[in-house]
Amino acid sequence: MDNDFFPTEPNPAIEASKITLADGRVAFDCVKLAQVETEGVFLQDIPANSRVFVQTGNTLYQFDFVDGQIIGLGGKYLPEPVPVVIHGSTFGGSMIKVEYIGIDMHLEFHVIGQKKTTTTSAIRNIKITEIPCPPPSEPTNN
Repeated sequence: MDNDFFPTEPNPAIEASKITLADGRVAFDCVKLAQVETEGVFLQDIPANSRVFVQTGNTLYQFDFVDGQIIGLGGKYLPEPVPVVIHGSTFGGSMIKVEYIGIDMHLEFHVIGQKKTTTTSAIRNIKITEIPCPPPSEPTNN
């Protein structure tokens, strides 16, 4: 995919923040993380206060990893930000790679408080960024 959202040219600063673990999984350095594209990532390797964009064949989803929960937004299944549980990814069958988001796989998640599991179309791209910090609030004079 060659567009502004998913550039094809590698960025050396971004690559420096990507860490490949001994078992082949990818983790990310929280301090240096600005933007990382990946072929797949385990949920446990996503730093707190990260935003994960998942582009499927039909929809762009945004998942924010904050305060020990995942807030999802995107498409007809998540029209407003809601807490979700990501089960993992499949190739369309009954076997699931648990707590994993992978390219060419279908993401499975559900909204907390609902029983229905959503399975997306195939994932085309994954982008991980830090959630922008809100601007400092102005002091109030009483």
